[in-house]
Order: sequence, then structure tokens, then C-alpha cells
Amino acid sequence: MALQCPKETPFSRRHATAVSLRLGCLTLMLLAFGTPTQADVECAAEPPVVENIQYTEAWRTDADSEEYLLGNIQAAVMDDAGALYFLDVQQQEVTRFSAAGEFLGTVARQGEGPGEINQVWSIGWWPPESIVLPQAFPAKVVRVSPEGIPQDELRILLEPDAESAASVTEFVACGDYAVVGGSTFMFSGGESSRNQWLGVAGRDGVLRYKLGERRTTMSSNPLNQIFNEFESFWSWERWAVSPSGRVFVAPERDEYVIAVYDLDGNLEEKWTRPIEARKRTADELEDMRDSRTFVFNGQKAKIDFTLSDYQPPIQSLHHFGDELWVRLDQGPDSEAYARVAVHSPDGALIAERLLHVPYDEKNDVVLMLDRKHVVVIENGVGAQAAQFSTAINEEVDEELDAEPIEVVLYRRD
Repeated sequence: MALQCPKETPFSRRHATAVSLRLGCLTLMLLAFGTPTQADVECAAEPPVVENIQYTEAWRTDADSEEYLLGNIQAAVMDDAGALYFLDVQQQEVTRFSAAGEFLGTVARQGEGPGEINQVWSIGWWPPESIVLPQAFPAKVVRVSPEGIPQDELRILLEPDAESAASVTEFVACGDYAVVGGSTFMFSGGESSRNQWLGVAGRDGVLRYKLGERRTTMSSNPLNQIFNEFESFWSWERWAVSPSGRVFVAPERDEYVIAVYDLDGNLEEKWTRPIEARKRTADELEDMRDSRTFVFNGQKAKIDFTLSDYQPPIQSLHHFGDELWVRLDQGPDSEAYARVAVHSPDGALIAERLLHVPYDEKNDVVLMLDRKHVVVIENGVGAQAAQFSTAINEEVDEELDAEPIEVVLYRRD
């Protein structure tokens, strides 16, 4: 473990000679009595072990069920009892299934009344008894019990004197607090901008601390967009949080760096590995252009791309149990669903794990729930395409839209 010393002192260089004696004395005092320091954990490029994790099917939903109809499932969450909740963003409904796969009912439906939702794209679980549903507009966080009983709504205010609540898109609970994030769009003097933010809120919705924030100027013509991968990168966009309230973020695009913060925004330590960014293939660059689409008033916008030739080594962060899972770039030819680096609470690299999940890369959507469970939405790509194509008044690809979705729960062996 290497100790990181501060690069600067509170003293300017022109005072260095005058205070050198006092600094020397202070140094001796700190060595004698000790002082808090930031500890950096340096991990080796090669993991101590590589584990192959196999997932097997536990149960699946019934595409022909008369009890429920599933549309475009894009998010899922599991509560402490093992029950699962699936968010259908097309129908704006949340369905509940037991740990054994029994349908338990619909706990949230589209509407404007208590416990009802509209324009919800993510779902969370806030122990001991709250399903959390951040709504884009009007901006609020809807909460219901596992049985669907409406609970008090949250309205997140970015500033104490703010006149309106912020639109929340990400919500991960940790004890009596939650790390929440979102973005707001502003229009002034013919110019539009986007404000991204990430903060810590309590159960009352009051923002305790703002971890990160940035504003970017948007194209003045919605049908002529610009995507610059270098400028679009934000140091707070890949993050995870532990139940104890440690916030993990990957602040560097092309390096393996994990910064660890407390809920007050204090940097505790950094974990690093000497892993370089991989050069992308021509097909990968083309796929990136094809996969990014912007729709305005039912029309596809033209997008001018500036892309990096290199793939970031870190794709995303996830915290399961007492482990931080760092999803790694594994290249285009891997046979596994994902490759993850697993860190212990003290930052030590435990292993790298290859997650083998039965799924069709072209047609299925995969959601990691925890370190033991994965959900696969079979034909989920087709469901997304159908909803998107309807929004822009285009015909749906028959091959993708031919089969209804089935949601499958897999458990690791």
C-alpha cells in the first residue's frame, strides 16, 4: 500500500525559507503523534485468480400468461426477501414476482394519482419497505410498498431555495441516505444547455451534499447534433455505492482508477491498476455510430461524431454485498457475458470473474441484480426497437418484433 502525500502546502514558495524551521518542527510532531493520510491501493495488472462463473436458469415468465402482459422491460430490482420487480417502460407498470417466480400482482401503474407513475425509466429498492421510482416529469420520486401501497413522494431540491424539484434518473439507497443523480435542461437567449449532477439525499428528500455537477452547451438545432466522446465524458458518470455509504467512482476515462468517497464528499482513498485502454476495431467504431440515436418531435437527428480510438478499461461499477465489481472491457471476441474485477472493502483485488450467462447478444437484454442473480429479457432488443420505432413513426423490424419477451432469472452455480 502506497501513501499519497499532498503535492502542495498551504504556503507559497516565497515564504518557504521563512517557515522552513516551523515546518520541520511540524513534521516531527506529525511523525511522532500521527496524522490522517489518504491511502492509495496499488493492485497488480494480473489478478491473483480468474474464476469462471456459470449461471443456470431458475425460472421464467410466461409469454402466454392471462394474468400479466409484459412490454418493454428495461429495469429490475430485488428486495430483501428475494422478490423481483420489473419496470415496463412502455406500459409504465411495475410487476412483482416471488423468489420462486410466482406472479404477485402489479404494484404501480401509469397515472397521476398517489403511487402512479409516468415517464419512469429506473427502479430502486430502499429498505426496509420502499420501491423507488424516479419520475422525469413532473419531477418527483414515487415510492410504494412491496404490495403497491402508496408512500410519501420525494421531491429532490438541488438548492435550498429552488422553486422546483430536480428530475432524478438514478437512485441507489444506502441506509437512511441515497445517492441520486439526474440532469436538467435549460433554455435561455436561444441557447440550450444540460446540467448533470450527482448528490446525496436523505429520506426527506433534502440534498445533503452535491458530489459532482457540470453544465454543457447543446446544439442550437435539435436535428443536427454533435457527439464528441472526449467532451461528453464526465468523471462522475460511472459510480456505485455500498450499503455502509461509501461512494465509488471511476474518474479517469482511459485509466483504471477507483476513487472512494464518504457521503460528505471527502476523498478517502484511490485504488489503481496498471491497465491500458484497448484500441478499438473499425467494426466497434461503426457500431458506436449506429447505436446512438437522437429523436426530436418524431424525427431522427443527424449526428456528427468525434470518437476515441481507444476503449476505456472500466465499463461500469457495481457494489454487491461487501464487494465492488468493476466491469472491464473484454474485447469483441469474448465468449463470456462480462468480465469483472472484484475488490474487497480494503481495495485488494480478490479475483477477476468471467460471467457466463445464456443469452443472445443481438436480441436479449441482461440486467445484473446482485452477485448471485442475473435477469435476461429475451427478445428485449425487439421490444425496445418496437417502442422506439413507434415514437418516430417507422415500421418495426419484423424479425426483432416477431416474438414477445420472456423474463428469465438466472442464478450462479
